[in-house]
Amino acid sequence: MATNSEHGQHAKKLATFALSPATSSNSEMQVTALFYACLHMFEATAYELNPKHGLSDHYTTHTDRRAFLNNVSYTSPFAPVVRDYKILQSYSERSRYLSLRATSKYFPLTSADIADAKTLYQDIKRELEDILKNEGKKVPW
Repeated sequence: MATNSEHGQHAKKLATFALSPATSSNSEMQVTALFYACLHMFEATAYELNPKHGLSDHYTTHTDRRAFLNNVSYTSPFAPVVRDYKILQSYSERSRYLSLRATSKYFPLTSADIADAKTLYQDIKRELEDILKNEGKKVPW
């Protein structure tokens, strides 16, 4: 199981990769890397705040993480993250599974989707950093 610091390192590496010129021509890879950077930032935050906010110190599946996010109350510090995280996850899944012309449900990401994914990444990053800072915790990414 990864530690807070390890999740932070993964998040930083994935974001650096996603936002580098090398991935600018591969929007599917960019969006997926941004989503996984956010996943690791979420995991690092969960690791730091467990069990104060009913978090696991590590979610083993997307389903477990989604179950937590689906039950976040409006008063939870995670409330601002939920909508953005779900949308970014949706973009990531769409880029991996529906952007291939060979699929019968072809639904590629548009340039507006890519721009939105980058904005969502920045928003999620800022929201999770705010959560950690408000709890007096160090931001590991």
